[in-house]
Amino acid sequence: MVCWVRLVFQELHLSWKKETNLLVGTILRGKKTLTELSIWAVFFDSQVGALQESRFEDSEFERHSYARRFSSKYGFTPHLVETFVDQKSYTVTCYRAANWIEVGRTKGRGKNDTHHDVYKTGKIIFVYPLVENFRELMGVDVSTYKPYIPYYKIPVEPTEHLDADEWAAFELGNSQLGHSTRTERLVRITTALGKHPMESYNSACGGGSAEIAGYYRFLENENKKITPENIIRGHVERTVQRAIGSRVLLCIQNEITFDFTSLSKCANLISIRNNQERAISKGLMLHSTHAFDPDRKLSLGIVYVSFVPKQKKESNDTRSEYEIPLEDKEFFHWVQHAREVEKIAEKLRDVQCIMVDDRVGDFFEYHLAMADFENIESIVRITNNRTSIFVENSQDVRGNFTGYVGDTYGKNANEKELFSLLNETEEDGQIRIRVPRQSKITKLDNKKEDGKVSREAHLSVCHCTVAIAPPEKMKNAQPITLQVAYVVEVAPPEDEEPICWRILTALPLHSFDDTIKIIEYYAKIWKIDEFNRVLKIGCKAESSTLRTAEAQMKIITVKMLIAWHITLLAQLGRELPDLPPDLLFDDKDLSSLKSFAET
Repeated sequence: MVCWVRLVFQELHLSWKKETNLLVGTILRGKKTLTELSIWAVFFDSQVGALQESRFEDSEFERHSYARRFSSKYGFTPHLVETFVDQKSYTVTCYRAANWIEVGRTKGRGKNDTHHDVYKTGKIIFVYPLVENFRELMGVDVSTYKPYIPYYKIPVEPTEHLDADEWAAFELGNSQLGHSTRTERLVRITTALGKHPMESYNSACGGGSAEIAGYYRFLENENKKITPENIIRGHVERTVQRAIGSRVLLCIQNEITFDFTSLSKCANLISIRNNQERAISKGLMLHSTHAFDPDRKLSLGIVYVSFVPKQKKESNDTRSEYEIPLEDKEFFHWVQHAREVEKIAEKLRDVQCIMVDDRVGDFFEYHLAMADFENIESIVRITNNRTSIFVENSQDVRGNFTGYVGDTYGKNANEKELFSLLNETEEDGQIRIRVPRQSKITKLDNKKEDGKVSREAHLSVCHCTVAIAPPEKMKNAQPITLQVAYVVEVAPPEDEEPICWRILTALPLHSFDDTIKIIEYYAKIWKIDEFNRVLKIGCKAESSTLRTAEAQMKIITVKMLIAWHITLLAQLGRELPDLPPDLLFDDKDLSSLKSFAET
């Protein structure tokens, strides 16, 4: 049985060519996985299972009695079993455990999709060879066969492909925008703006009328394939490749707003803030997740982006907070980004992936969702002084607390507010850190705040295990057991606010060193401030005068990639100062720099 349309990854794995019509009578397709398991007959499942188990010690599939019965009944002898799995409904663990081979994913197109409009869920393609020489039996010329290797098994060093003329093609060449010409246009736009990030595109491209027209045509194209998520898809693949070989990958979530109040004719903008004069500002809110390697101290790329509207509950919506599904809540995008990281973590089996979130991510539903993920952990700075229970000698760090059930909630003598509980926790040790100076800043309400000089801070460190109670709106839920790392400044200067970090994590904290490691991981969240500064100031992300919010989202996504590239170059200069200069500069640049140095 075969698919209604061609499958690129299937053909790459099996080495089929477009003009070769050898599909019929070779693949047995397991349809059952496409729908609920209970719908399909057990008889079909038993046949597929028997085919799998008879990989056949006698090495001759045709001799097997079951194969003869199958061939006589259905009229063909299969050489390969194929199935498609919807990962939103199934974890696919059983397929990998049974040695099924994952060859790629479908594009989500149905058999009637003639206009390249993706409207279905992409499925994972699994195959299971029934005989070792299945390619030869299918008519493939095995002498010229080259095995297909998935991108997430091909490592890429962060120092590769950084040249100004080639980095954009390398990062975005695999982006899927529905047509190759759109991808080529995306690469040209990114390359031109990457060379002149502070200039308009008209100036960056040299003023060519065709290039300028193509630029606006690309950004204002309403095709459903040209989205921020699809624009960075190729870059996400490169990020995964750069992460191969890392010990730890910190996936740092971040929100940033863009103010376009001055663009009165820009459609579909949202309200992003109210200042002290209660004036409404219009703009966009970007939520992004960045991959950072703490050992190499390098930003490896952007994992996922989404532009989030300020969702407010409608006045006629009578549902309680408990009745509203998580997907309909304003903060759902935090969980959505964690789901995307979970998909990446499945590919990076040897890398520990950790979500790092600021205080905005401290809500019970997020901690509850993180407990369901198998391949990622979380580090979240605490903002809510919720009811908690001290857990002594806990072995189950991640999961539901079993100390009491819902009908005894509020009656446990050990229940305390979390901050009070932490203040009573025994100290593990103390450390000294250097607090960097802070420059003078101007706040959004135009009030100036004085800068601060550099100083040394003396910090007390402790940790404990707690069961955080669910909020009142979710009183039927069980508490979740997590670890808390607590750092507070001892005897701060009178005119300084004491340093105080309270961090929730599912990672084990068995010692003082474990706690310090978690604190160091969380401290990397300020690396995003450097990126945001480059994005807003260095790439002028708020300077575009496009006419719709959708077009603004696309150009901001492009400038995000440029900001990442600039940030990476700066980090390489700091962390690897001995890199050869021709890694970034051509002969003309080096000659100019040499002449400048001699003067």
